[in-house]
Amino acid sequence: LTFMLDEDAGGGGGSMGGLNDILGGLGGNKASGLLKIVELFKSRTVIDNAILQNATYEGKSDLIANHFLKEFPGKDLVRDYNGNMLVNFKDIDNFRFKNSQVDSLNQEERIMLKVLYYTVVGHRDIKEVPPVIRTDLDEDSGIMKLTTVTTNEELTLMLGDAIYENLSNFFINKAVEKQKKLYDLIQYKKDSVGTALRLAEFKLADFENRNRNMINYKGFLEKMKLQREKNILGIMYSAAVKNMETADFALRSKTPYVQVIDRPFRPLSPSRVSLGLLMFQAIFVGTLVAILLIVFRKIIVDALAT
Repeated sequence: LTFMLDEDAGGGGGSMGGLNDILGGLGGNKASGLLKIVELFKSRTVIDNAILQNATYEGKSDLIANHFLKEFPGKDLVRDYNGNMLVNFKDIDNFRFKNSQVDSLNQEERIMLKVLYYTVVGHRDIKEVPPVIRTDLDEDSGIMKLTTVTTNEELTLMLGDAIYENLSNFFINKAVEKQKKLYDLIQYKKDSVGTALRLAEFKLADFENRNRNMINYKGFLEKMKLQREKNILGIMYSAAVKNMETADFALRSKTPYVQVIDRPFRPLSPSRVSLGLLMFQAIFVGTLVAILLIVFRKIIVDALAT
């Protein structure tokens, strides 16, 4: 899946418009900022949220994590180089996630979530795990690429889409975080003033209904007080509505747009290892084994001779 950030999104001038804040926050120039966005694909936040969302796989709706475990059994994922189990679950053959929120996961689910994370992004410290995803950036064009590879076509498409959508949402939310907080604060203020205004209007109407134009001097002062309160709240509400429109425009103008260029679709092309690479690996391993056998044989012969 290839995509790019819409440089016109965000308005406000400059080649990146509203994206300047988030790219500046990521550090460096535009190219380094885009590189860090690509690296966000491998963040725990993006991967965990992606595999813990629901999707339909082989006609069944379930968490992507559970679909993944059908294709890659948990008992195989938690083995080290020597085939030893890294963790001991009660029934790992039938293990399934029951919660879709990270904060709600139990201990076993948290362990398996970490295992799935390293299965997706790759891990070389505990076990040689080839990554399921790969990310690339063309710095000249700013076009980013997400490549997903699994043993199942449907799972490949599902996982790639989920990871991309979560990265896109995460990036957009971070880019407009300040404007969104300001917008929510102004909306709360507008709603509060609106409620107070309706209450003041109701009190004034109720006063006039009860007095039917038969108002003494004390009643006249009370009516003036209610009218003054209603007028002040009316002015405040008008200002709040105006501020709301301004905040809404600022929020929309600062929102970046992640534009998909090419999205993968069926049938996917299978990934094939180069025949030349396989031959080179076979020759290299065979030569190494032959050398080791010759060395060991010489050591044994010399030992027997003495």
